[in-house]
Amino acid sequence: MAEAAGELRVTLVQPGFSQEEKLDRENLPQLLVRYRELLSGIQGPVDLVVVPENALPAFLLEESQYLAPFRETARRLSCDLLVGTGVRREEGVFNSVLLIRPSGEVAGAYDKVRLVPFGEYLPARGLWRALGLGPLLARLLPYDLVPGAGPQPLGPYGIMICFESQFPSLARGLAAKGAPVLIVPTNDAWFGRSRFLREHFAMGALRAAECGRALLQAAQTGVTGGFDGRGRSLGTLPPGDEGTFEIAVPLCQGRTPFVRWGDAPALLLAGVLAGVGGAFRRRGGR
Repeated sequence: MAEAAGELRVTLVQPGFSQEEKLDRENLPQLLVRYRELLSGIQGPVDLVVVPENALPAFLLEESQYLAPFRETARRLSCDLLVGTGVRREEGVFNSVLLIRPSGEVAGAYDKVRLVPFGEYLPARGLWRALGLGPLLARLLPYDLVPGAGPQPLGPYGIMICFESQFPSLARGLAAKGAPVLIVPTNDAWFGRSRFLREHFAMGALRAAECGRALLQAAQTGVTGGFDGRGRSLGTLPPGDEGTFEIAVPLCQGRTPFVRWGDAPALLLAGVLAGVGGAFRRRGGR
């Protein structure tokens, strides 16, 4: 079973930007001011600050002026900071989370592995072009994002970006590779104030309990909060609010049965029950 091996003091940032605000680059100056105000209100001691997926409508590694407040915060608080951004490389554009160290330097990036169909890539784009729908769909989704290589902890943190928290195999892979805590930066502003905000957040309880790891989620408009390693709620910020949420969670090591064996026991039991049921049906038919 997973066992506690220390504690992590975390501040989760919920900027409260609507989707319309966040997608418009003309709003960058105002959005940056609001981030500075939120970040300046964080006081130590803190080990980690988490900012949501695609924090600003900018490529932060290329546009250093927009990365500056996040680097300054990491230096001021002498802590790690995670922030989401698009990253352009030779292979294409990735949906990524950057790890900024207390020195203010970017130490690495996690690239999203499971992309959202029709949201981050267009399945069978060539087919749509052949059917004459290419120009229409290109206006909605002009290019496909590139998936990352696979689940891999970013420093000590097991990152799952947004939609990825639905997949038990990703959380399991991160825990198996030694991540002592799971972090979900997300942009759920797409969902407005609908029930999907809480449904997505609730997925984190399952991933936490399966892996015996605390799971924390930082969202643009909510739900921001966390679960302990048994899937119990550690509290949330109200959806739509602008603010920060401070939380201390255990760093866990060891492996739960799910991390060790995955779905194999359940599949084996299902196979046994199917075999027993089939035997009874055959016997009853005689």
